[in-house]
Parts: sequence; structure tokens; C-alpha cells
Amino acid sequence: MGKKVVIVSYTFPPATGVGGRRWSKLGEQLVKKGHEVHLVTASPSSSGKYGSESWNGLTVHRIPGNYPPILTHFDKKNLQQKINYRLASAYMKYFTKGNIYDRSIRWGSGLQDCVSRLIGSENITNIIASAPPYRYLFDITSLKKKFPELNVILDFRDPWAEHPDFHRVNMSSLPSARVKCEQDMERSALENADRVVAISRTLTQSLSGFMKGYDEKFVTITNGFDGADYAFLKNQPIPETDGFRIVYNGSLYLKTADTNQSITNYINNNRELLLKRKVTFEFCGHIGQENLAIFEKADKRIFKYYGVKPMNEALTILNQASAALFITDLGHEDIQFNTKLMDYIALRKKIFIIGPKGEVSDFITRNGIGAQFTNETIGDMLEWIMNNEKFEQLSYRNFDNSRFEFTNLATQFESLLV
Repeated sequence: MGKKVVIVSYTFPPATGVGGRRWSKLGEQLVKKGHEVHLVTASPSSSGKYGSESWNGLTVHRIPGNYPPILTHFDKKNLQQKINYRLASAYMKYFTKGNIYDRSIRWGSGLQDCVSRLIGSENITNIIASAPPYRYLFDITSLKKKFPELNVILDFRDPWAEHPDFHRVNMSSLPSARVKCEQDMERSALENADRVVAISRTLTQSLSGFMKGYDEKFVTITNGFDGADYAFLKNQPIPETDGFRIVYNGSLYLKTADTNQSITNYINNNRELLLKRKVTFEFCGHIGQENLAIFEKADKRIFKYYGVKPMNEALTILNQASAALFITDLGHEDIQFNTKLMDYIALRKKIFIIGPKGEVSDFITRNGIGAQFTNETIGDMLEWIMNNEKFEQLSYRNFDNSRFEFTNLATQFESLLV
């Protein structure tokens, strides 16, 4: 018999974002498995409206997040934006004792009202809440006081306060009282949740370590991909070329400046050999002004930046790559199992990963699908590019990527429902 489920994802199509993509796919799969799924989001419809609607078998409830948009703009370009930013940040500091950059801090009241109505009218027994943002995990788990029979499942795509250096705005730079507030809310959410899901083994261990004595409630369910998203590529033959294209697809983390500088130095120091081999480093996605300023110093014949492209255009570029480029940063090397990596795996692309060794690089090298370099050993990449016999050692022959299909991940979530 099908179960009744409420999924809470702050972002959802038509808005872009990792959480929305993850839960639009998993929600659809749960519906196909016979479950009744309601999804609550802060993203408006394509017409900019809020309310309830049917979406690919899900019932989607859109509730305003009421978060000041200016606080999501970290590159303020004019005086008015800077003034608006200061006013909004001052107000949010008054409004919350925690992290003012958490977009869900003003969503809690409307969210709790909506979910409470659904519990009453639809006899909901399961709630899945996905983070980031994080604050609403505390608001959702607080509903257990009113509805103790609820089965609440928290889904962590990134760390919260137990890994403060991960965040775009470094949480460890916040006043200690605000950091403690976030940590207290996280502990409360973890304690009151029935199950806690994380996308990597290391993140699962980090969360369970934050809540000692509750190991049985923590489980790892990775990010994934939908094979249907790549079906259009079957009718697009890959152009034959004697060049070597290394493609980075997706947003670039802000804390990768050292690695980006090492890539720029590598390009410039080896330009003659790279040009002779017709090597290009191609970036498609948002990389930020700081990173772009670094890459602008690289030889333009080798480095190419396409900007942000629609998903199908970006995937077409990636599909033509000789190798996919993956960049990790210090502190992220064990948890960065993101959708970018899933795209690479779905297209069975050989991977050049640059960054500290960790769970992510171990996964890639252990399975023989990629090679790992640090900022200090990036020069070794040249041999993999120039020596075709060595490059062909990387292969997906013994790697089954079907375990990352959303249909299989949905089965894992299905096992957590009551």
C-alpha cells in the first residue's frame, strides 16, 4: 500500500538548484512507486505565483520564503545595493539570533501552518525535509511536539553547523553566540528527527558524531542522476577531433582560488606542449568574479569560459569532453559528492580531480574512472594527456553507474517510510 509523504525543499522547479533537482526527481519516482506525495517549497511558479498546483504527479504547495533578495547578492555593484544590503542585514540580525544568511529563517511560520494543515487534511505520516538551507529543519522537527506520530526524515546535502567552514559565508566568522544558536538548533533537529540521511559516508559520520549515541538513525543515500536527462545526447554524435578537451561543468566553489591559480600556472607553464596537443580547459557555469580574474591570466588559446548555459547546452559541451574536470577544496574533500559528479558519472566521463585527497578522490581513483592531482602535483596531468595508452587505463568497464539512478535511490528512501 502506498504511503503519504510531505517533502520540503526550499527550492523547486522552475527555480534552479541542487535541492530542487534532487527532490523533483525523487518525488516523481516515489509517485511512480505508488505513494501520494505533497511537496512544499519557497519557489514560485513559472508565472511568479504562489499556491498549490499539480506537477508531474506531485501536489506542489508554494509558500513565500520572505527572505530579502539583496542578502543573496554577494557581489554588490552600486551604492544603492550596498545600502539595501546593510539595511537588510541589520533587520535580519534583529530578527534571528542565528545565521542571517540562512534563506529559510523567515519561512518557518508559514511552513509549519501549511504542513500542519496537510497532516490534518491528508493524514500525512511521513515528512522529508532537505537542506540547505537549514533553519527550517528545526521548524519541521518542532512539529513532533504537536504530532508525535510523525516520521520525520532529514536529508543533508551539505553540512550545517558541525562543519562551519563549508558555507559560502563562513559560519565560523559569525559571532560565537550566533554559531552556538545554529549548533543548538542543529542538535535539536537531529535529536527530534526519526532518520537522518546524508549524501556521503563522511557527512553521515560527521552528523552522527555531532549527536553521539544515535548512530542507528543515520544513513547514507548519495546524490544521483536521471538517465532521461541525457537521452537527447544519443542523437548528437560527438565530433571527431585530434584535440583533448577538459571540461568543467557547473558552479565553481568560492574557496578554490589556490587551485584555480595552479591551473592557470599549469596552462601558462606548459602552453607550447598543450597547444601542440590541442588541449583546451573549458568552463561552463557560474565561476564568480574572483575566480574569473584568476583565469583571465591564462592563455586564451587554451582556457575557454562559456558562462552560464541552459542545462542541455552545458551537457552537450560536457558530452564532447575528453575528460571532465572536478575541483575540490580543503575541508570539502570528503563530502563533495555533488550533482556535478553525478553528471560526469552519468555520461561515463573520465575524471581529472584536483584538490586534497579524501573520500571523493578515493572513490574516483579506486573505481578506476579518474586520476587525482593536488596543486603541487598538477604537473603530472601532462603525462595523462600526452600518453594515450596511460589515459585509456581509466575506464568505466567495471563500474556500474546504475546504483546512482534516482529510481534506485528512491527505493532507499522508500524503505525509511512508515
